[in-house]
Amino acid sequence: MATYAVITNDSIQTIGTFIASTKQTPWYLIGLFLSVISAITTILSFYLYNGDITYQRLASKGFNEDPTS
Repeated sequence: MATYAVITNDSIQTIGTFIASTKQTPWYLIGLFLSVISAITTILSFYLYNGDITYQRLASKGFNEDPTS
């Protein structure tokens, strides 16, 4: 739980800093940019790691479930 809280907090702080530094850019362009980056990251991981969108980070912790079964 603590690890998840730290990672989530860091992600939010990074995105918050990005949004604050681009105040002249319309909010919908920032949202579109963040959405596209998130989609590309998820799709890339899905295809490179046979359906595992975690970049095999969970497999390294012992969660080795086959997504095709």
